[in-house]
Amino acid sequence: MPKGKFSRGKKPVFWWSQDIANLRAICLAARRKYKRCRNNETLGQREIKHLEYKEARKKLKREIKKSKKASWDNLCNQVETDSWGLPYKIVTKKLMGRRAIPGLTLPGRLESIVDTLFPREAITKWPPRFSEQFFPEVNMAEVTEAISKIPLGKAPGPDGIPDMVIKEIAARKPQTLCRIFNLCLKHGSFPKTWKTAKLVLLRKGDKPLEQPSSYRPICLLNTVGKLFERIIKRRLETYLESIGGLSERQYGFRKGRSTIDAITKVSEIGKQAAEGPWRRRRLCAVVALDVANAFNSARWDKIETALCRKGVPEYLLEIIRNYLCNRAVEFGEKGRRTVTCGVPQGSVLGPLLWNVMYDDLLRADFGESTRSSSSELVAFADDVAVVATGLTTPIIEKTMNTILERVANWMDANGLKLSIQKTEAIMQTSKRGYENPIFVIRGVPIQLKEQMRYLGVQLSRALGYKKHLETIAAKASSTSSALSRLMPNVGGSRQRKRQLLATVVNSQLLYAAPVWAGALVYLTNIRIIQRPQRAIALRAASAYRTVSTAAIMVVSGIIPVHLLARERQKIYMKRTEPGQKEIKAIEREETYKIWQEEWEAAETGRWTWRLIKEVKQWSTRKFGQVDYHLTQVLTGHGGFGQYLHRFKKREDPRCVDCQIDVDDAEHTIFHCDRWWRQRRELEVRIGGVFEPDKMIGYMIKNESNWDLVKRYCHQVLSKREEEERERQLLFN
Repeated sequence: MPKGKFSRGKKPVFWWSQDIANLRAICLAARRKYKRCRNNETLGQREIKHLEYKEARKKLKREIKKSKKASWDNLCNQVETDSWGLPYKIVTKKLMGRRAIPGLTLPGRLESIVDTLFPREAITKWPPRFSEQFFPEVNMAEVTEAISKIPLGKAPGPDGIPDMVIKEIAARKPQTLCRIFNLCLKHGSFPKTWKTAKLVLLRKGDKPLEQPSSYRPICLLNTVGKLFERIIKRRLETYLESIGGLSERQYGFRKGRSTIDAITKVSEIGKQAAEGPWRRRRLCAVVALDVANAFNSARWDKIETALCRKGVPEYLLEIIRNYLCNRAVEFGEKGRRTVTCGVPQGSVLGPLLWNVMYDDLLRADFGESTRSSSSELVAFADDVAVVATGLTTPIIEKTMNTILERVANWMDANGLKLSIQKTEAIMQTSKRGYENPIFVIRGVPIQLKEQMRYLGVQLSRALGYKKHLETIAAKASSTSSALSRLMPNVGGSRQRKRQLLATVVNSQLLYAAPVWAGALVYLTNIRIIQRPQRAIALRAASAYRTVSTAAIMVVSGIIPVHLLARERQKIYMKRTEPGQKEIKAIEREETYKIWQEEWEAAETGRWTWRLIKEVKQWSTRKFGQVDYHLTQVLTGHGGFGQYLHRFKKREDPRCVDCQIDVDDAEHTIFHCDRWWRQRRELEVRIGGVFEPDKMIGYMIKNESNWDLVKRYCHQVLSKREEEERERQLLFN
C-alpha cells in the first residue's frame, strides 16, 4: 500500500531552503539510528550514534539560523524597491488573502447568519409604469467622469470581470456603454444580473462566531453595474443640491464632510455649555445610538416615500425602484438568498439612498434652544449622536429623554431597531457637585460612562483628550515596533524609504488632529504622542536609542507630531477659505518657524544643534541621506570614547589613538591626529577647512560634497568599530 500524503495547507516559512530540507532529512535519519540502537548495541556504539545525531542537529540549527538572517536581510532590502510590498505586509500582518472564519462551514450556520443579516420583509409593490418617461440621455462625458472615479484593485462581482477591463472598455468604446445605459433609463430597468451580489462576511474583531451581529456583510457587485449606479447617483445628487440638499446634521457619505466635522460639532456643544459664569454653566450629555443591522434593514417603501417627498424626477424614481427590487445575494458554494429590504453594503448608490431616507429624522423638530436647555442630532451615516444641554439635572434629563423617545418612535415607524445594549452615554461638563441624570430608551436605562468612543475618538467626561492620546499612542507604538523590524541600523533600506514607512505611524497619531490639537498645550500630552514617533524616527535615521527626542527629529527630518497636529488644526479652521494650496504652504512655513524656535530653546541635543542649526534647510534638502555612521557623527552617540565610557564599555573616555582626555565626536572627526591625512584629502576636495560649524554647509552645497563627507565618516567609524570589537574580545 503506498504511503499516504497529508498536507495541512500551510505555506512554507520564508526562510526554508533545499539545503535545510537535506540537512533535516540527515538529522532525522541520525535520530532514528540513535533511538533504534539504544537497547541493541554496546555503550560505545550508542555514544557514537548519539554524537552523530547531535552533530547533525547542530548543523541543521546553524543552517536555519543562517537562512533566517539572510532571508530577513533580503526582506529588509526589498523595502528599497517596494515600500508597501511583502516586507510591509509581513510585519503589519496584512498578507493578501482572508483567513477562513472558523465554524462557518458547520451545517446551517452560514444560512442562519445570512437570514439574520438580511431580514425578510413583505415584497414592496411599486405603482405600475404607464409610459416611458422623458430623461436626459447619458453622454460620453458622464461615462468618462464616472469611470475615472472607479478605484482599481477592488474585488470583482459574480461575473468575475476585473474593474480594469471595464475601464479599458469605457476608454475605447464609451458610446457602447452610453447606449446600454440609455436603454436602461428608457425602459426604467436595472439589469437583474447587476443586482446579484456575491456575499463576503468580515468578522468584527474577536466577537462570538455564532452571533450574526459579529459579521459585517459586504456585497461584491459587478463593476459595470456600479458604473451605472455612479451615473444615477451623480444625477440624484445634482437634483438634491438644486432643492437645498440634505440636512446639515448628516456628515456621512457627503462630499466635503468627514468624521472630523461630526466629532467637532459634538465637542463644540460641550465646550459652549461649559463657558460663562460658574452658576450659568450648563450640563451637557451625549448619547450615541446604535441602529441594529441598519443598512440591511432599510425598507424600500420608506426610501421611495422619501424620494417622492423631495420631488425626485420620475425617470430617476423608476430606475431606483427597479434597482431595489429583485435583488439577491450569493453565498457559500451554491447558496442564494432573495433580498427584500436594505441597501447593499458595497454599492455606490446605496449610501445616498440611506441618507435620503434618514433625512426625515434629521430634519425633525426637537424643540427650540432656550437659555436653560438645547438639543441637537449629529449623524454620520447610521450613527446618531443625541447631544443635549441643561442648567440642571432634571432639565437635561427631561430634554434628553424626550428626544430619545421621538427618535425611538421614528425608528419603529421606519422598520429600524435601536440596539439599546450597544447604546452609550457620557456627560461632558466642567460643573461639579451635580446628580447624574437617568436616560431611558423604551424603559431601559442607559449607563453613563467616564469615557466613550465616538467615531474613533475617545470622548471624556472632563472635556479632555488625554485618554484618546494614550489610546492612539499605544496603537502607534505597536505599529512602530512592527515597522522597526524592517529598518535595522546596519543595512536595510535607505533613509527616504524609512521616512515613507514612518508616515504610517504619523497617520495613526494624527487621526482627527483638529479635534484634539488644543490638548497639546500640556507638556504631558505632547510627551504621550511623541513616544511612538520618536521610536520610528530612531529607526529612520539608524540612530542609537540614547539620542534625545529633539535631536533625532531633526536628524531624521521628521516634523514633530505635536507641530503637525497644530498645523492640521489651523488648516481645518480655514477649510472654507479660497486658495487652500497657499494656506497649506503658509501653515507649513509657520510649522518650520515654531520647530526652529523649539530647536534653539531645547536643552538636549546641543552637539547636533551646533552642526544643524536650520531645521527647514536640513529637512527640505533635495539630496543626501543619513546612515548608521553619519548619524553617529551628527548626534555624538556612537563609537566614541566618551560615549562608550558613559555606558561602562570603557574604563575612561580618552582617545585610544592620541590619548587626549575626552574622545567625543568632535575630536574623532575634526581633530584626531590619526585621521589627519584622510581629513586633509577631504578638505582639498570640498575646497575649505573641515570644521563643525561648516560641515553641514559643505554637505548641502552639492551632492558630491555630501558623499565625500559621508564616505569619510564611514571610513573613520568603521575602522574604529573593528578595533573596538577586537579590544573587547581581547579583554573579555
